[in-house]
Amino acid sequence: MHYVRFLKPLRCEHTKKGGVSLRTLITLNTDLGDSVYKLRAALEVTLLGDPGTVKEQSHGSIIIVQWDARRDVLPVTYCVDDKVSSAVVALSIQASNLDGQSRHANLIHDVSCDDVKVSMPFIIGARSSSLVLGAAAPLEVDSKFIRLVPTTPREYLPIWENADNSIAGHVWDAGVALSACLVNDKTRETKLAFMNMHLIQCIVKKGHVDAVELGSGCGLVGLCLARTFQACKLVLTDVEEARATLQRNLEAVEVGLTDKSNLTSRVEIETLDWEHDLPASISSNAFDLVIVSDCTYNADSTPALVRTIARLVQSASNALIVVALKKRHDSEDILFQLMDSAQFAIVSAVHVEAPYGQNSGDGGFPDETIDIYTYKRRGKA
Repeated sequence: MHYVRFLKPLRCEHTKKGGVSLRTLITLNTDLGDSVYKLRAALEVTLLGDPGTVKEQSHGSIIIVQWDARRDVLPVTYCVDDKVSSAVVALSIQASNLDGQSRHANLIHDVSCDDVKVSMPFIIGARSSSLVLGAAAPLEVDSKFIRLVPTTPREYLPIWENADNSIAGHVWDAGVALSACLVNDKTRETKLAFMNMHLIQCIVKKGHVDAVELGSGCGLVGLCLARTFQACKLVLTDVEEARATLQRNLEAVEVGLTDKSNLTSRVEIETLDWEHDLPASISSNAFDLVIVSDCTYNADSTPALVRTIARLVQSASNALIVVALKKRHDSEDILFQLMDSAQFAIVSAVHVEAPYGQNSGDGGFPDETIDIYTYKRRGKA
């Protein structure tokens, strides 16, 4: 998967004919930012008014810009129609057809998940910082933009993401894959059906599911879970530095909901350092589900992670632990050793093929694999 990233904030320029154009500079690179997209891609650029929510209104025409396989960056210019009435605007940039002839809100592909096809994006779009038309500088100066994470071909989850290099403030591949599986009915035909059945049993037994996410970062997976399962009570956890982003994303997702799911009343945000004891607000809960996504990249922190998982399920021996990861180096294998030593057993393993791009096989670019494991205490499977 690759991500639209804004390398320069949106800026406004006056043209010689008296009009206004918006300019920015983007790239398409991986979640780590270590390589750029090496295939041709058509990108839709849309002018948005009243930015900041998923109820944004589109103004003017959609333009198509072409990403060339030889590029590292792409300048984007959008000429604003004089009829645009909104004073505050932003640009949305997402993948389109290769020919650019027909509009697709989220161009996603069916990929293999345990031999069942699950929809996954190959390019994940973004919404720029906001700008007052005619102003030279953007409104937002907090180095954040909205990541547009597809959940269906016509819907996305708006996730505020940091534009800097902070690990906690980004969307990562394993989180996108797990979120796609959570909202896709087809996963009921895979080994992930075990997780769905577990959640249903909890709802039947006590009317709701108590879930906690470790290392929530932007909150993508947890918020996707709470949005999909309205009987889910969720605690998002991370270090203190991530709290503001998590709160912002909780509010952004709530705004986009059309139903009365009361998301903010069902989701709590707690600071949790794996090296420290569980705070009373967390240790007093008997969680049915523990979510761990994109948390194994640093093998030095894995022992503390596993100890935290063990503490969380002490009072809930039947809890299910879901671990999603994209293995980047062999040192991450320590997770499996430590989970085994802590008496956790794998009850299912699903492997999702993350797409490199549209027709990627033609260029010899391999797809990547994201692994989703479900664990239970040994003897409780």
